Amino acid sequence: MMEDPLAALRPLHAPPPVGWWPPAPGWWLAAVLVAAVIYWIYRYRKRMAPKRAALQELEWLEKNKDAMGQPVAVL
Repeated sequence: MMEDPLAALRPLHAPPPVGWWPPAPGWWLAAVLVAAVIYWIYRYRKRMAPKRAALQELEWLEKNKDAMGQPVAVL
């Protein structure tokens, strides 16, 4: 009778579980990109704050020019 060839094989061993630390290089790159975008947005908003304030003031003056009794063009 023929012997089963699969019986000669060693039993399967599962590989060790994959750890969560250290992250793969793609995650490091993603973290750096997210940090760079957050920093850029912070700098942009800080740099544009005076312009936003001036535009809000002009908008307020335009809305209230009749109540003030002076045209905005005089300013």
